[in-house]
Amino acid sequence: MKNILFLTCLTAISISTFGLDKYDYQTPLMGTWKFSKKTVINDYEQIFKSIQEYQSEYYTFEADNVFTHEFFNKEGDIVKTLTGRWKSKNDEIRLKYEDVSFNIILDYHFTNKDLVFGNDLNHVILTKSLIDFKVSILEPLPVL
Repeated sequence: MKNILFLTCLTAISISTFGLDKYDYQTPLMGTWKFSKKTVINDYEQIFKSIQEYQSEYYTFEADNVFTHEFFNKEGDIVKTLTGRWKSKNDEIRLKYEDVSFNIILDYHFTNKDLVFGNDLNHVILTKSLIDFKVSILEPLPVL
């Protein structure tokens, strides 16, 4: 009887494991994050200096390891959109931008609802956005 119960449990576990889609393993990184704060000196200065006239920025991390980094002006219009690939392992994330020559590997952690890239003296802070999809969908509708 114990053998039958064991084989039944083993079969159920095997079926549920093989039945999972590769995107069922979502990380807390996935979703849309609004840039909140940065230290004076940080690893992103190269990106910040290359974009002119922006008010806010958003990162969207998708399940297929693609990310977008969007910059908005005061009117809410997209000034620049950068794309790339991301990969996380343990407490480290690698961001490889495709539009500019910029790759970075950072430690990351969560504090309350914020995502922190970097360490104490060299970091940027992102806050989870209320919207959880590509920000570029929010472009204003044309006036009829």
